[in-house]
Amino acid sequence: MRVASLDEMLGTTDWRNAFIEEQNSQDLFGARKDLAKIATPPSITLFMIKRMREVFRGGVLDEWLPLGSHGIHMYSLLFAWANPSKKAKLAGKLAAAVLRSTRRGRTQ
Repeated sequence: MRVASLDEMLGTTDWRNAFIEEQNSQDLFGARKDLAKIATPPSITLFMIKRMREVFRGGVLDEWLPLGSHGIHMYSLLFAWANPSKKAKLAGKLAAAVLRSTRRGRTQ
């Protein structure tokens, strides 16, 4: 079974500039270039919202639900809809209300 590359999953190579930074450093053998991860869960989420807006013509919410274990933001739940009609925007309004609520749509 073949595993898709990150370029294939995201549909672009722009993630490299957004998530990785090239840094110059010195060692015993002279100058060298290192790659450093600069991505954080919020910056990755904002990148994905921007990317999803290119695909989902209906809309993508700016709000997200940070998920992970022990209160650590590891990934984000995003809401997007493909239908560009005015009636479909109601789904976005409903999802935004749920994300803004204190219970976030969870029952007791």
